[in-house]
Amino acid sequence: YAVANLLRNLESGGVQARDRLLGLQVLYDEVLSSAHTTLRRNTARVLMQIMKSIVRAHGKEQRQLKLAHDFRAAAQGTPRIVRRLLKRYHLPEMDESWNQIAFDDHVYDMNTKGRKSPTHLIMDAWIKGIKTLTVIYDNCVSIEAAREILSAAAIVGISVRIGLEFRVPFRGRFIDVLWAPRGFSSNEDFLEFLASDKMRAFSEKGRDVVNWEREMVLQVLSSWNDVLRPRYAAKYAIEIPPLGADDFLNFLGRGHASLPRLAECLYKLVRSSIDAQAQALGQLPAGAQTEEVRKQKASLEGISSDTIQDEWLNPDLHPELPQLSIPEDLDKLPELRRLAPYELMKELAKVNAGYRMVLCTTGLSVQDVMELLWDCKGMITHLEIFSMRGWMDGLMPDIHEIGELQVALNSGQGPRLKQMVRQMIRDMQESGDEERRAKFEQILHAIPTLWEHYRHSPLKSRIGTGSSSRARSFGMGLVVTDTLPARGVKMLEKRHPSPVIPVWAPVEEHVISREPEGSDSKGS
Repeated sequence: YAVANLLRNLESGGVQARDRLLGLQVLYDEVLSSAHTTLRRNTARVLMQIMKSIVRAHGKEQRQLKLAHDFRAAAQGTPRIVRRLLKRYHLPEMDESWNQIAFDDHVYDMNTKGRKSPTHLIMDAWIKGIKTLTVIYDNCVSIEAAREILSAAAIVGISVRIGLEFRVPFRGRFIDVLWAPRGFSSNEDFLEFLASDKMRAFSEKGRDVVNWEREMVLQVLSSWNDVLRPRYAAKYAIEIPPLGADDFLNFLGRGHASLPRLAECLYKLVRSSIDAQAQALGQLPAGAQTEEVRKQKASLEGISSDTIQDEWLNPDLHPELPQLSIPEDLDKLPELRRLAPYELMKELAKVNAGYRMVLCTTGLSVQDVMELLWDCKGMITHLEIFSMRGWMDGLMPDIHEIGELQVALNSGQGPRLKQMVRQMIRDMQESGDEERRAKFEQILHAIPTLWEHYRHSPLKSRIGTGSSSRARSFGMGLVVTDTLPARGVKMLEKRHPSPVIPVWAPVEEHVISREPEGSDSKGS
Protein backbone atom coordinates (compact mmCIF):
# COMPACT_ATOMS: atom_id res chain seq x y z
CA TYR A 1 0.00 0.00 0.00
CA ALA A 2 2.81 2.43 0.88
CA VAL A 3 4.56 1.86 -2.45
CA ALA A 4 1.28 2.23 -4.35
CA ASN A 5 0.65 5.54 -2.60
CA LEU A 6 4.14 6.71 -3.51
CA LEU A 7 3.55 5.81 -7.15
CA ARG A 8 0.27 7.72 -7.21
CA ASN A 9 2.13 10.77 -5.88
CA LEU A 10 4.85 10.25 -8.46
CA GLU A 11 2.42 10.30 -11.38
CA SER A 12 0.30 13.18 -10.12
CA GLY A 13 0.92 16.70 -11.29
CA GLY A 14 -0.99 18.11 -8.33
CA VAL A 15 1.47 16.83 -5.72
CA GLN A 16 4.34 18.99 -4.51
CA ALA A 17 7.68 18.33 -6.19
CA ARG A 18 9.37 17.48 -2.89
CA ASP A 19 6.78 14.74 -2.27
CA ARG A 20 7.34 13.30 -5.73
CA LEU A 21 11.10 13.32 -5.20
CA LEU A 22 10.73 11.64 -1.82
CA GLY A 23 8.50 9.03 -3.44
CA LEU A 24 11.10 8.33 -6.12
CA GLN A 25 13.90 8.04 -3.55
CA VAL A 26 11.95 5.59 -1.40
CA LEU A 27 10.77 3.59 -4.40
CA TYR A 28 14.24 3.39 -5.93
CA ASP A 29 15.79 2.25 -2.66
CA GLU A 30 12.96 -0.25 -2.14
CA VAL A 31 13.24 -2.03 -5.49
CA LEU A 32 17.04 -2.18 -5.40
CA SER A 33 17.12 -3.54 -1.85
CA SER A 34 14.43 -6.11 -2.73
CA ALA A 35 16.49 -7.55 -5.57
CA HIS A 36 18.90 -10.15 -4.13
CA THR A 37 19.98 -11.72 -7.40
CA THR A 38 22.63 -11.68 -10.08
CA LEU A 39 20.18 -9.58 -12.14
CA ARG A 40 19.79 -6.91 -9.47
CA ARG A 41 19.16 -3.88 -11.69
CA ASN A 42 17.01 -5.75 -14.20
CA THR A 43 14.92 -7.21 -11.38
CA ALA A 44 14.45 -3.73 -9.93
CA ARG A 45 13.32 -2.43 -13.33
CA VAL A 46 10.73 -5.19 -13.62
CA LEU A 47 9.47 -4.65 -10.07
CA MET A 48 9.00 -0.93 -10.66
CA GLN A 49 7.22 -1.52 -13.98
CA ILE A 50 4.84 -4.04 -12.40
CA MET A 51 4.07 -1.67 -9.51
CA LYS A 52 3.22 1.06 -12.03
CA SER A 53 0.87 -1.33 -13.82
CA ILE A 54 -0.82 -2.34 -10.56
CA VAL A 55 -1.55 1.30 -9.70
CA ARG A 56 -2.92 1.99 -13.18
CA ALA A 57 -5.17 -1.09 -12.99
CA HIS A 58 -7.08 0.41 -10.04
CA GLY A 59 -10.61 -1.00 -9.97
CA LYS A 60 -9.72 -4.03 -12.15
CA GLU A 61 -9.24 -6.67 -9.48
CA GLN A 62 -8.53 -9.59 -11.79
CA ARG A 63 -5.87 -7.63 -13.63
CA GLN A 64 -4.30 -6.52 -10.34
CA LEU A 65 -4.21 -10.10 -9.06
CA LYS A 66 -2.31 -11.23 -12.16
CA LEU A 67 0.13 -8.36 -11.75
CA ALA A 68 0.59 -9.15 -8.06
CA HIS A 69 1.47 -12.72 -9.04
CA ASP A 70 4.08 -11.38 -11.47
CA PHE A 71 5.45 -9.11 -8.75
CA ARG A 72 5.84 -11.97 -6.30
CA ALA A 73 7.57 -14.08 -8.94
CA ALA A 74 9.94 -11.26 -9.91
CA ALA A 75 10.79 -10.43 -6.30
CA GLN A 76 12.35 -13.87 -5.88
CA GLY A 77 15.00 -12.81 -8.38
CA THR A 78 15.18 -16.05 -10.37
CA PRO A 79 17.03 -15.05 -13.57
CA ARG A 80 14.83 -17.16 -15.84
CA ILE A 81 11.64 -15.59 -14.46
CA VAL A 82 13.07 -12.06 -14.48
CA ARG A 83 14.05 -12.43 -18.14
CA ARG A 84 10.60 -13.75 -19.01
CA LEU A 85 8.99 -10.75 -17.32
CA LEU A 86 11.37 -8.34 -19.05
CA LYS A 87 10.06 -9.68 -22.35
CA ARG A 88 6.45 -9.50 -21.18
CA TYR A 89 6.78 -5.82 -20.31
CA HIS A 90 8.83 -5.00 -23.43
CA LEU A 91 11.99 -4.10 -21.51
CA PRO A 92 15.29 -5.13 -23.11
CA GLU A 93 17.72 -6.75 -20.70
CA MET A 94 20.59 -4.44 -19.75
CA ASP A 95 24.05 -5.53 -18.65
CA GLU A 96 24.34 -5.52 -14.86
CA SER A 97 27.49 -3.41 -15.16
CA TRP A 98 25.10 -0.71 -16.44
CA ASN A 99 27.41 0.32 -19.28
CA GLN A 100 24.82 0.42 -22.06
CA ILE A 101 24.59 3.39 -24.42
CA ALA A 102 20.93 4.31 -24.01
CA PHE A 103 19.87 7.92 -24.42
CA ASP A 104 17.40 10.45 -25.78
CA ASP A 105 18.44 13.95 -26.78
CA HIS A 106 14.92 15.38 -27.14
CA VAL A 107 12.02 14.72 -24.74
CA TYR A 108 9.37 16.84 -22.99
CA ASP A 109 7.73 16.78 -19.57
CA MET A 110 4.42 18.17 -18.33
CA ASN A 111 5.76 21.71 -18.00
CA THR A 112 5.59 22.11 -21.80
CA LYS A 113 4.22 19.54 -24.27
CA GLY A 114 4.53 16.38 -22.20
CA ARG A 115 2.18 14.38 -20.02
CA LYS A 116 4.47 13.25 -17.21
CA SER A 117 5.80 15.18 -14.25
CA PRO A 118 9.60 15.61 -14.24
CA THR A 119 10.01 12.95 -11.54
CA HIS A 120 7.71 10.53 -13.36
CA LEU A 121 9.64 11.10 -16.60
CA ILE A 122 12.94 10.25 -14.90
CA MET A 123 11.45 7.14 -13.29
CA ASP A 124 10.27 5.86 -16.66
CA ALA A 125 13.62 6.68 -18.23
CA TRP A 126 15.39 4.58 -15.59
CA ILE A 127 12.99 1.68 -16.12
CA LYS A 128 13.80 1.80 -19.83
CA GLY A 129 17.52 1.76 -19.03
CA ILE A 130 18.22 5.27 -20.32
CA LYS A 131 21.45 6.78 -18.97
CA THR A 132 21.53 10.25 -20.59
CA LEU A 133 18.56 12.49 -21.30
CA THR A 134 17.98 15.98 -22.67
CA VAL A 135 14.70 17.52 -21.50
CA ILE A 136 13.43 20.36 -23.68
CA TYR A 137 11.25 23.29 -22.61
CA ASP A 138 9.50 25.79 -24.88
CA ASN A 139 11.04 29.27 -24.80
CA CYS A 140 11.62 29.32 -21.02
CA VAL A 141 11.98 27.05 -18.01
CA SER A 142 11.10 27.70 -14.38
CA ILE A 143 13.69 27.16 -11.67
CA GLU A 144 11.27 24.82 -9.89
CA ALA A 145 10.89 22.55 -12.93
CA ALA A 146 14.65 22.51 -13.51
CA ARG A 147 15.36 21.70 -9.86
CA GLU A 148 12.89 18.80 -9.88
CA ILE A 149 14.23 17.18 -13.05
CA LEU A 150 17.86 17.53 -11.91
CA SER A 151 17.12 16.21 -8.42
CA ALA A 152 15.16 13.24 -9.74
CA ALA A 153 17.95 12.38 -12.18
CA ALA A 154 20.52 12.51 -9.37
CA ILE A 155 18.52 9.97 -7.35
CA VAL A 156 18.62 7.28 -10.06
CA GLY A 157 21.97 8.20 -11.60
CA ILE A 158 20.77 9.55 -14.95
CA SER A 159 22.74 12.35 -16.62
CA VAL A 160 20.33 15.13 -17.61
CA ARG A 161 20.73 18.23 -19.73
CA ILE A 162 18.12 20.97 -19.93
CA GLY A 163 17.49 22.82 -23.19
CA LEU A 164 15.15 25.46 -24.56
CA GLU A 165 13.33 25.17 -27.87
CA PHE A 166 12.73 28.23 -30.04
CA ARG A 167 10.79 28.62 -33.28
CA VAL A 168 12.27 31.10 -35.73
CA PRO A 169 11.09 32.28 -39.16
CA PHE A 170 12.88 30.89 -42.18
CA ARG A 171 11.66 31.11 -45.78
CA GLY A 172 7.95 31.41 -45.05
CA ARG A 173 7.73 28.95 -42.17
CA PHE A 174 9.00 28.34 -38.66
CA ILE A 175 11.94 26.07 -37.89
CA ASP A 176 13.08 24.73 -34.53
CA VAL A 177 16.34 25.49 -32.76
CA LEU A 178 17.41 23.95 -29.43
CA TRP A 179 19.71 25.81 -27.03
CA ALA A 180 21.38 23.99 -24.15
CA PRO A 181 23.68 26.20 -22.04
CA ARG A 182 26.77 24.43 -20.74
CA GLY A 183 29.86 24.98 -18.60
CA PHE A 184 28.39 24.45 -15.13
CA SER A 185 30.22 22.66 -12.34
CA SER A 186 27.12 21.31 -10.59
CA ASN A 187 23.33 21.30 -10.60
CA GLU A 188 23.31 24.19 -8.13
CA ASP A 189 25.59 26.15 -10.43
CA PHE A 190 23.09 25.67 -13.26
CA LEU A 191 20.17 26.72 -11.06
CA GLU A 192 22.07 29.86 -10.06
CA PHE A 193 22.50 30.59 -13.77
CA LEU A 194 18.74 30.34 -14.28
CA ALA A 195 18.30 32.88 -11.47
CA SER A 196 20.87 35.30 -12.94
CA ASP A 197 19.77 38.70 -14.21
CA LYS A 198 20.63 37.91 -17.84
CA MET A 199 18.70 34.66 -17.86
CA ARG A 200 15.71 36.10 -16.02
CA ALA A 201 15.47 38.94 -18.54
CA PHE A 202 15.66 36.50 -21.42
CA SER A 203 13.10 34.21 -19.80
CA GLU A 204 10.64 37.12 -19.66
CA LYS A 205 10.85 37.35 -23.45
CA GLY A 206 10.28 33.61 -23.62
CA ARG A 207 7.19 33.91 -21.44
CA ASP A 208 5.87 36.58 -23.81
CA VAL A 209 5.97 33.96 -26.58
CA VAL A 210 4.21 31.40 -24.36
CA ASN A 211 1.47 33.91 -23.50
CA TRP A 212 1.06 34.89 -27.15
CA GLU A 213 0.69 31.24 -28.18
CA ARG A 214 -1.92 30.73 -25.48
CA GLU A 215 -3.98 33.68 -26.73
CA MET A 216 -3.76 32.43 -30.31
CA VAL A 217 -4.86 28.92 -29.34
CA LEU A 218 -7.77 30.40 -27.38
CA GLN A 219 -8.75 32.27 -30.55
CA VAL A 220 -8.72 28.95 -32.39
CA LEU A 221 -10.91 27.49 -29.65
CA SER A 222 -13.37 30.38 -29.94
CA SER A 223 -13.63 29.94 -33.72
CA TRP A 224 -14.08 26.21 -33.21
CA ASN A 225 -16.94 26.67 -30.75
CA ASP A 226 -18.77 29.28 -32.82
CA VAL A 227 -18.24 28.09 -36.40
CA LEU A 228 -16.68 24.66 -36.84
CA ARG A 229 -18.23 22.72 -33.97
CA PRO A 230 -21.80 22.80 -35.41
CA ARG A 231 -20.47 21.71 -38.82
CA TYR A 232 -18.68 18.63 -37.50
CA ALA A 233 -21.55 17.75 -35.18
CA ALA A 234 -23.85 17.68 -38.21
CA LYS A 235 -21.31 15.86 -40.40
CA TYR A 236 -20.90 12.96 -37.97
CA ALA A 237 -24.39 13.13 -36.44
CA ILE A 238 -22.96 13.38 -32.94
CA GLU A 239 -23.31 15.80 -30.06
CA ILE A 240 -20.26 18.01 -29.58
CA PRO A 241 -20.62 20.31 -26.57
CA PRO A 242 -18.71 23.60 -26.56
CA LEU A 243 -15.35 23.60 -24.81
CA GLY A 244 -14.85 26.49 -22.41
CA ALA A 245 -11.55 28.35 -22.24
CA ASP A 246 -11.27 27.69 -18.49
CA ASP A 247 -11.87 23.97 -19.02
CA PHE A 248 -9.11 23.87 -21.62
CA LEU A 249 -6.66 25.76 -19.40
CA ASN A 250 -7.44 23.40 -16.51
CA PHE A 251 -6.74 20.50 -18.86
CA LEU A 252 -3.34 22.01 -19.66
CA GLY A 253 -2.30 22.34 -16.04
CA ARG A 254 1.29 23.61 -16.07
CA GLY A 255 1.73 22.75 -19.75
CA HIS A 256 1.82 25.26 -22.58
CA ALA A 257 -1.09 25.84 -24.94
CA SER A 258 -0.68 24.44 -28.45
CA LEU A 259 -2.80 22.99 -31.22
CA PRO A 260 -1.82 19.39 -30.36
CA ARG A 261 -2.94 19.94 -26.74
CA LEU A 262 -6.21 21.53 -27.91
CA ALA A 263 -6.79 18.57 -30.23
CA GLU A 264 -6.22 16.16 -27.32
CA CYS A 265 -8.68 18.05 -25.16
CA LEU A 266 -11.34 18.08 -27.89
CA TYR A 267 -10.86 14.37 -28.53
CA LYS A 268 -11.34 13.65 -24.84
CA LEU A 269 -14.52 15.74 -24.96
CA VAL A 270 -16.10 14.01 -28.00
CA ARG A 271 -14.79 10.46 -27.61
CA SER A 272 -17.84 9.12 -25.78
CA SER A 273 -20.19 10.56 -28.43
CA ILE A 274 -18.04 9.11 -31.22
CA ASP A 275 -17.99 5.65 -29.63
CA ALA A 276 -21.74 5.70 -29.00
CA GLN A 277 -22.56 6.69 -32.59
CA ALA A 278 -20.15 4.11 -34.06
CA GLN A 279 -21.71 1.42 -31.86
CA ALA A 280 -25.23 2.47 -32.91
CA LEU A 281 -24.32 2.26 -36.59
CA GLY A 282 -22.77 -1.16 -36.07
CA GLN A 283 -25.98 -2.46 -34.46
CA LEU A 284 -28.24 -1.48 -37.36
CA PRO A 285 -30.08 -4.38 -39.06
CA ALA A 286 -28.25 -6.06 -41.92
CA GLY A 287 -30.60 -4.50 -44.44
CA ALA A 288 -29.71 -1.02 -43.21
CA GLN A 289 -25.94 -1.60 -43.42
CA THR A 290 -25.48 0.35 -46.64
CA GLU A 291 -22.13 1.38 -48.09
CA GLU A 292 -22.73 4.91 -46.83
CA VAL A 293 -23.37 3.65 -43.29
CA ARG A 294 -20.19 1.56 -43.36
CA LYS A 295 -18.17 4.55 -44.54
CA GLN A 296 -19.68 6.72 -41.81
CA LYS A 297 -18.80 4.11 -39.17
CA ALA A 298 -15.24 3.77 -40.48
CA SER A 299 -14.90 7.55 -40.50
CA LEU A 300 -15.98 7.75 -36.86
CA GLU A 301 -13.62 4.96 -35.82
CA GLY A 302 -10.74 6.75 -37.56
CA ILE A 303 -11.10 9.93 -35.51
CA SER A 304 -8.19 10.59 -33.15
CA SER A 305 -6.45 13.62 -31.71
CA ASP A 306 -4.24 13.60 -34.82
CA THR A 307 -7.33 13.70 -37.05
CA ILE A 308 -8.74 16.62 -35.09
CA GLN A 309 -5.48 18.57 -35.40
CA ASP A 310 -4.89 17.78 -39.08
CA GLU A 311 -8.49 18.28 -40.26
CA TRP A 312 -10.78 19.93 -37.73
CA LEU A 313 -8.25 22.58 -36.62
CA ASN A 314 -6.34 23.00 -39.89
CA PRO A 315 -6.26 26.69 -40.97
CA ASP A 316 -5.49 25.61 -44.55
CA LEU A 317 -8.88 23.87 -44.64
CA HIS A 318 -10.65 26.48 -42.50
CA PRO A 319 -9.54 30.05 -43.33
CA GLU A 320 -11.52 31.39 -40.38
CA LEU A 321 -8.89 29.92 -38.03
CA PRO A 322 -5.80 32.00 -37.17
CA GLN A 323 -2.56 30.79 -38.74
CA LEU A 324 0.01 29.63 -36.17
CA SER A 325 2.53 27.71 -38.28
CA ILE A 326 3.35 30.36 -40.90
CA PRO A 327 4.93 33.76 -40.04
CA GLU A 328 2.50 35.87 -42.09
CA ASP A 329 3.02 39.19 -40.28
CA LEU A 330 6.25 39.36 -38.27
CA ASP A 331 5.33 42.72 -36.75
CA LYS A 332 2.49 41.08 -34.81
CA LEU A 333 4.71 38.39 -33.32
CA PRO A 334 6.53 38.54 -29.97
CA GLU A 335 10.14 39.69 -30.12
CA LEU A 336 11.78 36.26 -29.89
CA ARG A 337 9.47 34.84 -32.56
CA ARG A 338 10.47 37.64 -34.97
CA LEU A 339 14.22 37.11 -34.79
CA ALA A 340 16.02 35.42 -37.67
CA PRO A 341 18.02 32.30 -36.70
CA TYR A 342 21.38 34.10 -36.56
CA GLU A 343 19.95 37.03 -34.60
CA LEU A 344 18.42 34.68 -32.03
CA MET A 345 21.69 32.80 -31.65
CA LYS A 346 23.60 36.03 -31.07
CA GLU A 347 21.17 36.95 -28.29
CA LEU A 348 21.53 33.51 -26.72
CA ALA A 349 25.34 33.74 -26.85
CA LYS A 350 25.12 36.93 -24.78
CA VAL A 351 23.23 35.06 -22.05
CA ASN A 352 25.88 32.36 -21.65
CA ALA A 353 29.14 31.92 -23.52
CA GLY A 354 29.05 28.13 -23.41
CA TYR A 355 26.22 26.39 -25.24
CA ARG A 356 25.07 23.67 -27.58
CA MET A 357 23.06 25.12 -30.46
CA VAL A 358 21.12 22.35 -32.16
CA LEU A 359 19.40 22.78 -35.52
CA CYS A 360 16.41 20.45 -35.81
CA THR A 361 16.42 19.05 -39.34
CA THR A 362 12.85 17.74 -39.30
CA GLY A 363 11.08 19.28 -42.29
CA LEU A 364 14.31 20.72 -43.71
CA SER A 365 15.94 19.92 -47.03
CA VAL A 366 19.70 19.64 -47.47
CA GLN A 367 19.55 23.07 -49.17
CA ASP A 368 17.87 24.52 -46.07
CA VAL A 369 20.56 23.08 -43.81
CA MET A 370 23.36 24.40 -46.00
CA GLU A 371 21.81 27.87 -46.07
CA LEU A 372 21.28 27.95 -42.31
CA LEU A 373 24.85 26.83 -41.63
CA TRP A 374 26.03 29.67 -43.86
CA ASP A 375 23.69 32.27 -42.35
CA CYS A 376 24.55 31.37 -38.75
CA LYS A 377 28.32 31.68 -39.27
CA GLY A 378 29.40 28.71 -37.20
CA MET A 379 27.04 29.28 -34.26
CA ILE A 380 25.20 26.02 -34.96
CA THR A 381 27.18 23.42 -33.01
CA HIS A 382 24.97 20.35 -33.57
CA LEU A 383 22.47 18.94 -36.03
CA GLU A 384 19.57 16.85 -34.81
CA ILE A 385 20.27 14.40 -37.59
CA PHE A 386 17.47 12.05 -36.56
CA SER A 387 14.13 12.59 -34.84
CA MET A 388 11.91 9.56 -34.34
CA ARG A 389 8.78 11.70 -34.56
CA GLY A 390 9.95 13.43 -37.74
CA TRP A 391 11.06 10.14 -39.28
CA MET A 392 7.73 8.40 -38.60
CA ASP A 393 5.83 11.41 -39.99
CA GLY A 394 7.88 11.29 -43.20
CA LEU A 395 9.42 14.72 -42.58
CA MET A 396 13.09 13.74 -43.00
CA PRO A 397 13.43 12.94 -46.73
CA ASP A 398 16.97 14.34 -47.00
CA ILE A 399 18.44 12.61 -43.94
CA HIS A 400 21.17 10.85 -45.94
CA GLU A 401 22.10 13.99 -47.91
CA ILE A 402 22.28 16.04 -44.70
CA GLY A 403 24.52 13.40 -43.15
CA GLU A 404 26.78 13.49 -46.20
CA LEU A 405 26.97 17.29 -45.98
CA GLN A 406 27.96 17.05 -42.31
CA VAL A 407 30.71 14.51 -43.03
CA ALA A 408 32.10 16.56 -45.92
CA LEU A 409 32.12 19.72 -43.82
CA ASN A 410 33.81 18.12 -40.82
CA SER A 411 36.46 16.37 -42.88
CA GLY A 412 37.27 19.45 -44.97
CA GLN A 413 36.32 17.84 -48.28
CA GLY A 414 36.27 21.07 -50.27
CA PRO A 415 35.73 19.48 -53.71
CA ARG A 416 32.81 17.39 -52.41
CA LEU A 417 31.22 20.42 -50.75
CA LYS A 418 31.49 22.40 -53.98
CA GLN A 419 30.01 19.50 -55.91
CA MET A 420 27.02 19.38 -53.55
CA VAL A 421 26.47 23.15 -53.75
CA ARG A 422 26.65 23.07 -57.56
CA GLN A 423 23.96 20.39 -57.60
CA MET A 424 21.81 22.55 -55.33
CA ILE A 425 22.29 25.48 -57.71
CA ARG A 426 21.21 23.35 -60.68
CA ASP A 427 18.09 22.28 -58.79
CA MET A 428 17.26 25.94 -58.07
CA GLN A 429 17.74 26.87 -61.71
CA GLU A 430 15.31 24.15 -62.73
CA SER A 431 12.75 25.34 -60.18
CA GLY A 432 13.20 29.00 -61.17
CA ASP A 433 14.29 30.15 -57.71
CA GLU A 434 16.70 32.86 -58.91
CA GLU A 435 16.95 34.72 -55.61
CA ARG A 436 18.10 31.64 -53.76
CA ARG A 437 20.32 30.52 -56.64
CA ALA A 438 22.22 33.81 -56.47
CA LYS A 439 22.77 33.32 -52.73
CA PHE A 440 24.12 29.81 -53.27
CA GLU A 441 26.49 31.15 -55.93
CA GLN A 442 27.99 33.30 -53.16
CA ILE A 443 28.22 30.26 -50.88
CA LEU A 444 29.96 28.30 -53.64
CA HIS A 445 32.71 30.91 -53.91
CA ALA A 446 33.13 31.06 -50.12
CA ILE A 447 33.26 27.37 -49.22
CA PRO A 448 36.61 27.84 -47.37
CA THR A 449 34.92 30.41 -45.12
CA LEU A 450 32.14 27.96 -44.25
CA TRP A 451 34.62 25.15 -43.64
CA GLU A 452 36.75 27.39 -41.41
CA HIS A 453 33.85 27.71 -38.94
CA TYR A 454 34.04 23.96 -38.24
CA ARG A 455 37.74 23.35 -38.75
CA HIS A 456 38.57 23.17 -35.06
CA SER A 457 35.08 22.46 -33.66
CA PRO A 458 33.35 19.83 -35.82
CA LEU A 459 29.61 19.99 -36.41
CA LYS A 460 28.30 17.33 -34.03
CA SER A 461 25.13 15.25 -33.96
CA ARG A 462 22.11 14.81 -31.74
CA ILE A 463 19.51 12.04 -31.94
CA GLY A 464 16.15 12.11 -30.17
CA THR A 465 12.59 10.91 -30.26
CA GLY A 466 10.76 14.19 -29.61
CA SER A 467 8.64 12.17 -27.19
CA SER A 468 6.00 13.90 -25.11
CA SER A 469 4.72 10.57 -23.70
CA ARG A 470 1.62 10.96 -25.85
CA ALA A 471 2.53 9.25 -29.13
CA ARG A 472 0.78 5.93 -29.66
CA SER A 473 3.61 4.22 -31.55
CA PHE A 474 6.96 5.08 -29.96
CA GLY A 475 8.03 6.40 -26.58
CA MET A 476 11.29 7.89 -25.45
CA GLY A 477 14.67 6.25 -25.59
CA LEU A 478 17.18 4.92 -28.11
CA VAL A 479 19.83 2.28 -27.49
CA VAL A 480 22.97 1.14 -29.28
CA THR A 481 22.30 -2.59 -29.56
CA ASP A 482 26.03 -3.41 -29.59
CA THR A 483 26.11 -2.40 -25.91
CA LEU A 484 23.31 -4.78 -24.87
CA PRO A 485 23.63 -8.41 -23.77
CA ALA A 486 22.85 -10.95 -26.48
CA ARG A 487 19.46 -11.72 -24.90
CA GLY A 488 18.52 -8.04 -24.96
CA VAL A 489 19.37 -7.76 -28.65
CA LYS A 490 17.43 -10.92 -29.46
CA MET A 491 14.37 -9.62 -27.63
CA LEU A 492 14.43 -6.33 -29.53
CA GLU A 493 14.77 -8.09 -32.87
CA LYS A 494 11.88 -10.41 -32.04
CA ARG A 495 9.52 -7.92 -30.40
CA HIS A 496 10.21 -4.93 -32.64
CA PRO A 497 10.46 -6.04 -36.27
CA SER A 498 10.48 -2.43 -37.52
CA PRO A 499 13.70 -1.40 -39.31
CA VAL A 500 16.54 0.09 -37.31
CA ILE A 501 16.94 3.84 -37.52
CA PRO A 502 19.07 5.08 -40.45
CA VAL A 503 21.98 6.23 -38.29
CA TRP A 504 25.30 4.48 -37.81
CA ALA A 505 28.23 5.19 -35.50
CA PRO A 506 31.19 3.06 -34.41
CA VAL A 507 31.22 1.95 -30.77
CA GLU A 508 34.33 0.93 -28.85
CA GLU A 509 34.62 -0.47 -25.34
CA HIS A 510 37.27 1.15 -23.16
CA VAL A 511 38.56 -0.68 -20.09
CA ILE A 512 40.42 1.52 -17.59
CA SER A 513 42.58 -0.14 -14.95
CA ARG A 514 43.84 1.76 -11.93
CA GLU A 515 46.42 0.68 -9.38
CA PRO A 516 44.90 0.50 -5.89
CA GLU A 517 45.86 3.38 -3.63
CA GLY A 518 48.72 2.66 -1.25
CA SER A 519 50.06 -0.31 -3.21
CA ASP A 520 53.78 -0.78 -3.82
CA SER A 521 54.44 -0.07 -7.50
CA LYS A 522 57.56 -2.30 -7.43
CA GLY A 523 55.68 -5.26 -6.05
CA SER A 524 57.11 -7.77 -3.58
